[in-house]
Amino acid sequence: MVPHATHDGPTGVSVFPLGTQLQYACEEGYEIDGFFRAMCVGEGKWVGPRMTCSRKYTGVIVQNGKRNRMVSVDSLIGRWQIKLQFS
Repeated sequence: MVPHATHDGPTGVSVFPLGTQLQYACEEGYEIDGFFRAMCVGEGKWVGPRMTCSRKYTGVIVQNGKRNRMVSVDSLIGRWQIKLQFS
């Protein structure tokens, strides 16, 4: 069980067959850090996931009299920081 995350397996199921693989994703507003897949190896034991979900950082920075908003975004190819500038 990973706090602030859900997996792609059926809900309400507590026993999974040997070899079942689950993929975890963080809830909206959280970003993933680590390995997000898990596999049942039998007798209630799992390999993985080795991940945490932490709050995404968004903040407003004032620079040269202009407001800038920094937003962190995770994608399949990595983590991005986007700077939005408005007057």
